[in-house]
Amino acid sequence: MLQVGGNDNTTTFSGNIDGLGTFAKVGAGTLTLTGDNSYARDTLVSGGTLIVDSDSLPEPVLGSVRVNNARLLFFQASDGTYSGAIAGNGTVDVSGAGTLTLAGNNSHQGGTGIADGGVLEIASDINLGHPNGPLRFNNGTLRTTGTMTSARDVVIFTEGSEFQTVSGTHTITRTITGDSSLT
Repeated sequence: MLQVGGNDNTTTFSGNIDGLGTFAKVGAGTLTLTGDNSYARDTLVSGGTLIVDSDSLPEPVLGSVRVNNARLLFFQASDGTYSGAIAGNGTVDVSGAGTLTLAGNNSHQGGTGIADGGVLEIASDINLGHPNGPLRFNNGTLRTTGTMTSARDVVIFTEGSEFQTVSGTHTITRTITGDSSLT
C-alpha cells in the first residue's frame, strides 16, 4: 500500500503510480494527481481532498474507490469518462472546463456536487451515488442521457446552474431548494 498525505499539506504529484498495490490518501490536506496512473487495486480517500481527472484516477481491476470522511474532486480540463464504482460516506464533486461522464454504479453517500462551470453527464440516477446523497449545484450543469427518476435532495447555491436533458426524461420527486434557480 502506498499511503500519502499524513503531513496534512497541499501537494501535486505529476508522476505515474502503477503496480498491484492500493493507493491511500490520508490527512486533512489536498493532494492533486495529474499523472497517467495505472495501479490495479483500491483507491482509498480517508481525509482531506483528492483532486483527479478521469485519466489520473484508474478504474480498479481488483478493488474499488472508497471515499470516507473526505472529498474526491474531479477537476476535468477536457472531456472524459470514469466508469469505476465509487463508494463510501464522502462526497464526489465535479468542476473544470471539460465534461465528466460518470458511468459507474456509485454508492457514495455524501452526495455529488457540480461547481465552477463544471458539467457532469449521467445516464442513470445511480451514477450520482446513493439516493440519500444530495445533488448540489454551484454554477454547474447536470446533463442526462437516459430516462430516470431521482428521489434525492437537490440544492442550488448560485445562479448559472442548469439541467440539460439530452435524451429521455429526468423526473425529480423531491423539492429543489436553495438560494437560486435552475435554468
